Amino acid sequence: MVRIDGLFVALGATYLVIGMGLGIHMGAAHDFQLAPVHAHINLVGFASHSLFGIAYRLWPEMQKNWLARAHGWLFGLAAPLFLAGIVVALKTQSEGLVIATSMALIAAALAFCVNVWKTALKG
Repeated sequence: MVRIDGLFVALGATYLVIGMGLGIHMGAAHDFQLAPVHAHINLVGFASHSLFGIAYRLWPEMQKNWLARAHGWLFGLAAPLFLAGIVVALKTQSEGLVIATSMALIAAALAFCVNVWKTALKG
């Protein structure tokens, strides 16, 4: 069984490479239209996933409840769709995907937040 802490860190590392690759491509092409995508890959992709993984590693008891599973599934599935939604919004002015997936991301963040308050603060 895959541990959620390791999975989040592995996803974060993957987003780091993708974000850096996009940044290098934009710089080389002198085309910065996708700069918001680059920023969100690094923030939602790399930073958030990595910090979630570190938190789950520091407080392994947080991995043992339904909140962790809800957080993992929601955030893991919504993040790449959210990033695609930003691309769609920038290129077509259609914001439906980015709005819907941002709601899934906030729901996942809420599950993580509740999990932290319920579990990580216990002595």
